Amino acid sequence: MNRLHLLPIVILAALFVPAHAQQPPADQKWDVAADLGPTTKLELDTSEGTWMNVDVSPDGKRIVFDLLGDIYTMPIGGSGTGRAERITSGAVFDMQPRFSPDGARIAFTSDRDGLWNLWTMDADGKNPKQISREKRWWVNSPTWSPDGEYIFARRHFVAQRSLGAGEIWMYHRSGSQGLQVTEKNGFQKDAGEPAISPDGKLLYYSKDVTPGQTFEYNKDPNGTIYAVIQRDLRTGKERRVVSLQGGSVTPRPSPDGRSLAYVRRVRLQSKLFLRDLDTGRDRALFDHLDKDLQEAWAIHGLYPQYAWLADGKSIVIWGEGKIWRVDVATGQGTVVPFTAHVEQTINNALHFDQKVFTPDFQVKALTGVTTSPDGKRVAYSALGHLYVKELPGSPEPARNPSDASGSGVRPGADGCRAGSTAACGRHNLHPVRASSGCRLPPAASRGRPHCPRIPSGSRPAPCRDP
Repeated sequence: MNRLHLLPIVILAALFVPAHAQQPPADQKWDVAADLGPTTKLELDTSEGTWMNVDVSPDGKRIVFDLLGDIYTMPIGGSGTGRAERITSGAVFDMQPRFSPDGARIAFTSDRDGLWNLWTMDADGKNPKQISREKRWWVNSPTWSPDGEYIFARRHFVAQRSLGAGEIWMYHRSGSQGLQVTEKNGFQKDAGEPAISPDGKLLYYSKDVTPGQTFEYNKDPNGTIYAVIQRDLRTGKERRVVSLQGGSVTPRPSPDGRSLAYVRRVRLQSKLFLRDLDTGRDRALFDHLDKDLQEAWAIHGLYPQYAWLADGKSIVIWGEGKIWRVDVATGQGTVVPFTAHVEQTINNALHFDQKVFTPDFQVKALTGVTTSPDGKRVAYSALGHLYVKELPGSPEPARNPSDASGSGVRPGADGCRAGSTAACGRHNLHPVRASSGCRLPPAASRGRPHCPRIPSGSRPAPCRDP
């Protein structure tokens, strides 16, 4: 059959192809947890971790912590000879777990919906439920209200710069759009790390209190970058409850509400401090911490979250790769040992063959260009070699007349010798015969020659390093 007769049939067939066969389903959702192309599986056991958020169950019997995007639980004394129990896993990144006041649920931050949002799950990791449903702004750093009805968190906003700003919002445990609690200072000053007093009346959070509304990278950590703000949730009134040299971040009120734990920079080291809220006195408690992020931009918190035990006698906190239990009375820290089994999926990087060079290409920069006395040839240096080309407009390609390394010649006084000058500030001649290109005894130093010249001879003399 003639091809022209087949064309209308092909067009009609294309018109009657079902829409679902022409394009992917409109309701097809991108799966964050799915493998994206070729992957490599990695498994290991570790007894240390980086930037681990920890919390303690209300009954004081269990610790929950995050590690490399997964969440684990273990007894308050550590995992012993066994492993901590992993309750979330996979390619999604889960972090910042916090027990509910009754210990039945755990709030956490996750990107499993494609963006950082608040989620809750049973204490054993089952029945996950999305709480916030942000499609544009990030939500993180959850903390429960004492009655367990609400979750306070930091909400991220971005305008002209990617740095963004933070506000504290509250979300109902059943899931909601959220209710604004604090107001941001422009779009470049951060605020976050909320914590609620035991009676539910006061909100504590860290806030960048440096002047202006522009983020600056050259802030002085020995000054006051961050302060702990206390907000009365009934009246909306705020005050700086801790504002000191070295800054103050990551507040945590004690179970009786009379003390406030916070992290403060002392010169080059971050330390855990306690403030007596009645007297205003501060006490350095523990110094085995990692450096906080006050000078940088810390949208997930300036230091990992930590927790008081219900009796108020000790604090569990991460530092130097370990989980520590710190005695509040003495400041003595004891390592809580753990072993965590890690399973990670590594998406292999994409690699494409690239043509780095071709044997022949146009040189972008010529040095020491000079013409012969008869005006028929031009010599120049390029890429460390000397080339000569016929003029004008000759189709003959440029050629290296002696196949010698170098970048230039200079005519000799007798017209039959030429020499080069060495670089590096020392000028020495490397003489060669202009007619034959043979070398004469070189000068004392080596270097990169330059400035080609064509003497009154049949060919230019190349430069060579001795």
